[in-house]
Amino acid sequence: MSLTYDAVEDLKVLLKDNWTYGQLPVIEVIWKVKSVGFVDDRRDKIVIIPKNEKIDYFSLYGTDFLHTLPISVEVRSYGEQDKTSEVVNEVLRILKANLRRTGFVDLQVMRSVSVNDEYRNMFRHVITCQYRQHYNLA
Repeated sequence: MSLTYDAVEDLKVLLKDNWTYGQLPVIEVIWKVKSVGFVDDRRDKIVIIPKNEKIDYFSLYGTDFLHTLPISVEVRSYGEQDKTSEVVNEVLRILKANLRRTGFVDLQVMRSVSVNDEYRNMFRHVITCQYRQHYNLA
């Protein structure tokens, strides 16, 4: 069993269902992002990027497992810095308000980093969150 695909789908639905600020950004998973040529600079974009899933044994004979999956939530915007800040704040609000998730142990916000300096005309902010899920094979 893997946590990756369930967590990514849960996060995508979570952001779409709880969005209250302005127009909903385009929300995509990294393996569906295909960029060639010009990008659409009229809409904000949120890209969900799952990282390495960690699996820990925590019971005798390996019947219980704790899966931990860090996910980067990358906010991309082409507008003003203030607009980007509002989108980032909305994402953080949604994540913090949904610590408990059905079917998961929890969802935690781990880190928030501005990486605007890497691009000239694009604002980018990366929020790292973490899903945890318990599996029992018994």
